[in-house]
Amino acid sequence: MFTNLAANQLGFVLPVVITFFLSPFVVHTLGDDIYGLWSLIVSFTGHYSILTLGIQSAATRYVAYAAGRGERDAMNKTVSSSLAMLLPAAALTMLVGAVLAIGLEHWFDVPHDHLRSARIACLFVAATAATNFATAIFACLLTAHQRFDTLNVVRTGAFALRSALTVVLLLNGYRIVALAVLGFGMMAISGIVFALAARRQAGEWAIGRRWVDRESVRTLFGYGVKSFVGTTGMLLKYQTDLFLVGLFLAPADIAMYSLGATLLTYVVQFVHTLVHVFEPWATQRYARDGVEGLRGLFLSGSAFFYALGGLLVGGILVFARPFYSLWIDPEHVQAGSILMVLSIPIFFTMGARFAHAFLVAMARIGTFNVVGLVAGLAKVALAAVLIPRYGLSGAAWSAVLPFVVAEGLWFVPFISRVLGVSAWRVLFGSIGRGVLVGLVTFGAGIGATRWIDPTSWLRLTAGVALAGAAGLVLAWGLLPRRLGDLDWRRAVARKLGLRTPGEVVA
Repeated sequence: MFTNLAANQLGFVLPVVITFFLSPFVVHTLGDDIYGLWSLIVSFTGHYSILTLGIQSAATRYVAYAAGRGERDAMNKTVSSSLAMLLPAAALTMLVGAVLAIGLEHWFDVPHDHLRSARIACLFVAATAATNFATAIFACLLTAHQRFDTLNVVRTGAFALRSALTVVLLLNGYRIVALAVLGFGMMAISGIVFALAARRQAGEWAIGRRWVDRESVRTLFGYGVKSFVGTTGMLLKYQTDLFLVGLFLAPADIAMYSLGATLLTYVVQFVHTLVHVFEPWATQRYARDGVEGLRGLFLSGSAFFYALGGLLVGGILVFARPFYSLWIDPEHVQAGSILMVLSIPIFFTMGARFAHAFLVAMARIGTFNVVGLVAGLAKVALAAVLIPRYGLSGAAWSAVLPFVVAEGLWFVPFISRVLGVSAWRVLFGSIGRGVLVGLVTFGAGIGATRWIDPTSWLRLTAGVALAGAAGLVLAWGLLPRRLGDLDWRRAVARKLGLRTPGEVVA
């Protein structure tokens, strides 16, 4: 698990670092209008995911479950049946992409000079998503067998190569069509590499028509529908903002909101890279030990995730505006204000997404996903009211309020009941610790900005380091000694080659 967490974090950090240096260049090269249009087209990718009806999540869960029980035939049936269901979804994606391309000018304010390029880009973005769906089962196999090292090597390598080629294309005068074709090519190459890696690293499995059976399709579809509801809720939460802004505001506003939401996207990906490691692990443990094998890790692990949420939100609330002023330019500092608002639910999302890994293990994701869908629909309804009246601020607040209610108020008693633990232990033992860490980080950040005015990268980095250090010191003392069955302080010390009480580490 430690290796997988490390691999996921490296796979997360490297793209963030690349994006940090690449984004200002792309924004200034394309201009706000074209960049906003490109951001809108790329956001279609997330919407295409609903066409898979949650089969990818279902495949990962049931492959991991079969692996935990050593049932090879069940694995083959899951893999083959999943592929048989994903291929039609890939074909449907291309059809939907064509419809979007044809009707683009009727739904959004697309400059006439860029309409043809936007339509072609739409088609290639759809082809990229379709290729991802057609090859997704190989990534599912690697995930279910906890080969996150391979997944991250391939994805990070593809991202780095794509970023380098993006610079080359833009410097030579190419624009969004070339970027869309490049994305399609990198996805196709990644899919081939995943297939080869799955054959070598994901145990023995087979794909064939003889393994496709009604029972497997029914099981996958039943779980997939529940996952589909959750995916739709997540799509409404994170992927509809640019659509909604584009319906009511100008392309330049899309660019400003996109910049603010970009860092939120990376925070969400950071949470996903952490939580994703626990899903196959928890599923295999549940297959062996039942719910009793999950309670200890949930109670201690949730404290870590809420503390991390407090650390992130406390820092963002202080440093978002000066960061954007330095990163892009002072004219785009409003993007920092947007990020400040959007970051508020992250504190609750950290704990909710961690607990979701245990719901996946028990195949009890239905209620959680329905509530997420309701919150997503409430967000869209609020956006339709607030964006015309309050502009970008209305878009940001409409994206926040429903999920604070769903993940902050409703979720704690729900997950406590499902796992059979005390809600008060979660509220005070986990959320309470996270709130304290967040308040200390925020207070230390305010003090740091008054002492060290963050008008340069060096000053901003020093302020972030001081605030982060204060939050981490408090978290080190507040967090429970054991993470499930693991003495995490001793484990970290061993990995770092440090001495721990009662032992000497070479």
